[in-house]
Amino acid sequence: MKKLFVGIVFTFLVLVFFCFIFSDDLDNFITGISSKPLEVATLAGEIGTSLSNGGRTSSDYISPAKVEINNAFRGANPEFIFKVRNGSSSPKRYFISIRVPDSLEEGYSFIPLEWVSLDEGEVLVPEGEFREVRVSIIIPKKLPSKKLMFWISVSDGKLMGMVGVQLCSKVMVNIR
Repeated sequence: MKKLFVGIVFTFLVLVFFCFIFSDDLDNFITGISSKPLEVATLAGEIGTSLSNGGRTSSDYISPAKVEINNAFRGANPEFIFKVRNGSSSPKRYFISIRVPDSLEEGYSFIPLEWVSLDEGEVLVPEGEFREVRVSIIIPKKLPSKKLMFWISVSDGKLMGMVGVQLCSKVMVNIR
């Protein structure tokens, strides 16, 4: 009986040891709950355009311009609020989408776009006001990279000459 008990304890300790080696976070592996708080940091305030139209300046902007989500763990669903401001003198419709970045920061990979969702893809913003859009990210339990990146793109759908203007916010997800 004593040998059986020692064998069970030894097997348990070996399993815990291998779980620790193959898991990034033993606490997260055993309980499924993270002991470190998920941190969403705004690294840059806002980015916008200033356009002159008949002596009047219009300032549309998005905020935050850059977001870094730290201490994310596999299986987490971080969310944050994204704002779109209409600086013109009339209501404007904005189109919001998730897109692959034109360039990546060193060490980052593209996030699969189906992992990111917006609660609204189109917003009508009254003059001089802003609207909030919730951005949600699903981080699966198994993923190939620990540093993921995507952009949130906002445009009013109008062309200036032959060019369409987009404001883009950079979102970086760091998984522990």
